[in-house]
Amino acid sequence: MGTALLAAGGFASASWIPPFLMRSHAMTLGEVGTWLALLTLVGGVTGVLAGGHLGDRLAKRDVRWYCRLPGIMLLLAFPFSVTGLLVASPYLALALWMVPTIANALYFGPVMALIQRLVGLRIRALSVAIFLFFTNLIGMGTGPLIVGVISDLSSEIFADESLRYALLAGSVLGIWSAIHYLLAARSVRADLSAGLSQYTS
Repeated sequence: MGTALLAAGGFASASWIPPFLMRSHAMTLGEVGTWLALLTLVGGVTGVLAGGHLGDRLAKRDVRWYCRLPGIMLLLAFPFSVTGLLVASPYLALALWMVPTIANALYFGPVMALIQRLVGLRIRALSVAIFLFFTNLIGMGTGPLIVGVISDLSSEIFADESLRYALLAGSVLGIWSAIHYLLAARSVRADLSAGLSQYTS
């Protein structure tokens, strides 16, 4: 659920940030494509690599960090996400969004490593497939839809700025996702022990 909600927020941003930048900041389509491509490339690569490296290092001390790390990073990234939607400068917004872009990609290494440790060798591929299926089903199926509906419903109140406030409402998905990660951290050691005993007995 943590990753599914994270994906919902991510797909919502990917779908609606470009029209937001064009509508509220008067950027051209070419400018939006260039800047978001750079943001996604740098932030995404940094997040994936940093998540894998930090997840392995911290999990050696306590496996709960596989869940704590993405949860804490999402909480830290939330103010940057919100501020980026409220500032007047599009370039300052893009700079601020670097932090949530990194945080949104940081889960990948720790979560995938944890899945591989939770299940036996024979069902690892199936477990990842099920995980990705539900993550994308919820993420793609709900995130962009929720923000679009909120924007439409609030257009009479906020006019051309309705998308800004719809994205602000959608950013709460990051907090909700973080809560699930931190809740999962409470039981992950017991889950790993139960899985290990099941597949070695």
